[in-house]
Amino acid sequence: MELQETYSFTTVVDVIIPSFNNYSSLIKTLRSLERQTVSNFFVYICIDGASEEIEQKLLNERLTLQYRVMTHPNNEHRGRNATRNLALPYVKSDYIITIDSDAVASPTLIEEHLKVVSNNVISVGMFCYTNTNDNLWAKYLSTRGNSKRHHLDEIPYYYFKTGNVCFPSSYFTQLGGQDEQMKHYGGGDTEFSIRIHNTFHPKYVNNAKAIVFSEMDKDIASALQQFFEFGAINLPYILQKHPSEQQIFSIDKLLNNRLYFHVLKLPITSLFIPILSILPTFLQERVLHLCVASQIVRGYSSRVKV
Repeated sequence: MELQETYSFTTVVDVIIPSFNNYSSLIKTLRSLERQTVSNFFVYICIDGASEEIEQKLLNERLTLQYRVMTHPNNEHRGRNATRNLALPYVKSDYIITIDSDAVASPTLIEEHLKVVSNNVISVGMFCYTNTNDNLWAKYLSTRGNSKRHHLDEIPYYYFKTGNVCFPSSYFTQLGGQDEQMKHYGGGDTEFSIRIHNTFHPKYVNNAKAIVFSEMDKDIASALQQFFEFGAINLPYILQKHPSEQQIFSIDKLLNNRLYFHVLKLPITSLFIPILSILPTFLQERVLHLCVASQIVRGYSSRVKV
């Protein structure tokens, strides 16, 4: 049922889902939320672009969820940060869960988040790719961030990821949501988490039982190009806005080790990507990590004199 204006039942959590031109994935996400072990939650479907067709399709789906569809004025395309912020004026519960629109939630996702989150604890869930055997980028991502940690481990604030996280709604509303100036790839979650960390000083906890699943459709080349874009655009913006945050993405090590920095400026990706698939598994992760660092540095160097 779509509620256009208000809802009166007592919600435990508001779920925010940004979506851009991916209805087939979005409906799978919403169907997975219908199967949750808790039912008193509200869903904000935030559309980046035109929403009329999506609204009609959702009505035809006869979802059992309580939800609201929102879009930008004039159906503008404004990026994920601004799109999540569409829910800002409407959230009413104590907690927010943000998940991506290509994420299929496990039936206990919300329940497991609510077991961990509190007024000063952020529950960072797991984003599990189902095609790690077929997609090298999915395989690489499955070794990064909180994937390396045990259940309920305390983790660094820069592991925060809006693809699957639960946190107090006051963090979202008092900080004015995510930075809408960041429209390009990468760093939006990190910038938001920096402000959360500096303002509220919460504990970030790895919640290995709060799981969403997704199939990676990105290849290595396009993924690495996005990291170049991040290094060129959003990274300088973050460092200018938060100059004391040099440790994010190991930028302090990259910039202070001049030899390593200049090595990374070389066209490493063009050398390694053609042979990546034939390398031993233990080398693939190391080489990809090197390529990611190289792309960030090369992008950063293209915009900033260092």
